[in-house]
Amino acid sequence: MMLLAVYLILAWMYFKDNAEQLNSSGLLLWFMVIPLLFIGAIVATKWWQKRIDHKESDEPKAAHEKTSVQTHDTYKLFIHSSVSLPEGSSWSEVINNQEDLTSLSDTLTDFDGLPLLTKPIAGLTEPEPLPYYDTYNEETTDTDISPLTLRLYALLDEQLSLNAGLLSRLAQYFAAYQPPANEPNSAVHIHPEWQQRYLISADFSAHESDADNTLFNTTNIAPAKLSIYLVLPASADATLLSMAIEEQMLAHGIPKARFFITPVTTDITDEPDAIASTTLQTPIDFINAHLLLLSQSTDPEICLLLIADSQINEAWLEEQLTATDFSNATDSANPSSLVPTEAGALLTFYNQAAQDVLNIDSSTAFLFTKVNESNDTTKNGTANTNSFITQRLSYSRHLNIVRDLLVDHSFSLTPTNIAESKTTDFSIINNKKITDKDNKTNVLFYESNITAISDINPEVQPYDTSVFSNFTEAFIEHGALINTYHLGSYMTANVWLKSFISLSLFVSLVYDDQQESEEIFLITQHQHSCLLWTVDAKPTI
Repeated sequence: MMLLAVYLILAWMYFKDNAEQLNSSGLLLWFMVIPLLFIGAIVATKWWQKRIDHKESDEPKAAHEKTSVQTHDTYKLFIHSSVSLPEGSSWSEVINNQEDLTSLSDTLTDFDGLPLLTKPIAGLTEPEPLPYYDTYNEETTDTDISPLTLRLYALLDEQLSLNAGLLSRLAQYFAAYQPPANEPNSAVHIHPEWQQRYLISADFSAHESDADNTLFNTTNIAPAKLSIYLVLPASADATLLSMAIEEQMLAHGIPKARFFITPVTTDITDEPDAIASTTLQTPIDFINAHLLLLSQSTDPEICLLLIADSQINEAWLEEQLTATDFSNATDSANPSSLVPTEAGALLTFYNQAAQDVLNIDSSTAFLFTKVNESNDTTKNGTANTNSFITQRLSYSRHLNIVRDLLVDHSFSLTPTNIAESKTTDFSIINNKKITDKDNKTNVLFYESNITAISDINPEVQPYDTSVFSNFTEAFIEHGALINTYHLGSYMTANVWLKSFISLSLFVSLVYDDQQESEEIFLITQHQHSCLLWTVDAKPTI
């Protein structure tokens, strides 16, 4: 602009002394056309320089994004699950149930004294007197068991009944490790008529022990570790329920020395900063502290996660109606609009080493990838734990990373600690031949049937629902057919059940309807991170 001003001043001074030479065409040329050309040349030069600078800055950024997608670790686990909801106990029952399952409570009332709508599990069998109750009652001087504790025991008992086959399998496995009784060879000291029967019995016992070792591959392998985590609301009697679960495990034939029960207390609200009585405050704490290590362990390890909660009681209702601080909650609805309900879930996680010795009938494995976003911090580098807007924006960034992971790897993620085979010139993943292993960013899923599941509650998370819809558009653009399900409306006030009900139903869908969808994945939302759950689809050549 300074050069243009100097030019105009010099041109004006020249024609001021030579005014006779300036006509209309000269005026247009010297004071309009030439300045415009001068300005256009400057703008074009600046634009070209910016384009070069932008291209140079985008190249390392793209390389960094590509690296971040590839460096997210993926872990492998085997999962069996069961769930009890008012809608049912399997994917098909829950998803296809359109009935109104609410009913007026006989005991709970609202502010006006009118019966409150509740949503119980119909037909849930009330338990018999709890095991060890008499002894526990004498030690604690309690006179009655709370209705909540009884209802929770009914939910837990239902989960153990649904998994009776798996528990029996575990009992047989642990029985194979029981050392034979060190009885002396006293056959020579008994009556001759009994010596033959004694020897035959001893020989049969030895063959039976050998058969167990063959069935479970117990030779030279340490027995599996069985950890049980019992997640209960704070108002439940965790000690009494732990004793009841212990009695149930013993009744199934699992020795006391083989398992250990850890009670976990969860807050009744879905607040990210809720403080529990143990170090396991949220599902992501449990995943970080136990599932990550479980998947990487080379020793057989099994983990049972038992969760139960019933909101159909006065204590829960009073807590909700008096709650006032929901500013930090990601999806908390108005407490007065919540319909009290109940649910239970049992998830059994075990690693490859445990599968090798247990020989469970189903060999379907699941992969989970923890997706973090490094930008989820404030400018000074500290984590922003209280910003609701930051959490929302993080979810969008997490989904972008998940999208790149799935598309770049053609839905065939590989566990981090398992090296990919490099002996073939091509791989066949999910019956799709990929000839360029180094460039999968443009893999087409034309007419592929994909089922995308989330733990979003659409009623109170419209923003996240919209973000997830934009996320699925990337697969639709590749020619895929998308079926979307949001499962976060079940037990929204319990963050543990909200997350693991989604996982339980996801596992149920994988086992029941493997032929319906070519690709199935679940995304669960956690503070500062997301988890991507997929099926371990091994390439077949």
